[in-house]
Amino acid sequence: YSKLYNYDITVRYSDGTSETIKASKGEFSGLDFTKPGYQIATLLYKNYELSFGVNIIKPVTGSITVKFSLLGDTIHDSGEEHTLVGGNLQEWLKEEEVEVPDNSTVLNLIERVFAQKDISFKNPAGNYITEITKDGVTLAEFTNGANSGWMYTLNGEHSDLGVAEQYLEDGDVIVFHYTDDYTKESAIGGEITAEEVMEL
Repeated sequence: YSKLYNYDITVRYSDGTSETIKASKGEFSGLDFTKPGYQIATLLYKNYELSFGVNIIKPVTGSITVKFSLLGDTIHDSGEEHTLVGGNLQEWLKEEEVEVPDNSTVLNLIERVFAQKDISFKNPAGNYITEITKDGVTLAEFTNGANSGWMYTLNGEHSDLGVAEQYLEDGDVIVFHYTDDYTKESAIGGEITAEEVMEL
């Protein structure tokens, strides 16, 4: 927090003049320092506003324990849809407790678990897993239709953050799952609520 206040900010005015100020001269908003992850901060100075991204990380104190499970599917043609909400996915990895370092993301967790279980995956953009291969079966986005692909829930709700953006807290429960139709899974598609997914 103190580092933010010490940043030099150059303010350029419409008349061509400019001034350099310490960020402490402005007023910060939009930051929750108790919650790790990417946040948008706003600095208000006089009548000027500056928005920028900040990655909040917690002090390293050791490790946390989370629960992880992996639900997959078969490769199949059109017909019955396999979804988390439908309860008809295959258990590829049973739920287990996993210890990870502080400030770990969902991606860090997946990398650790998959390395132990000899599961491979592709993450070409760095924030979305497009393909997972286990025991010779490869499921990728679009394998089972135009809306199929990999998703995850965090404590029963689908996160709107990618795997590299979602930080974990001690006790979190992550279900990484395939779906034939993401629009059927949660409020992302607007057809069911996160509470309904949690109840199932």
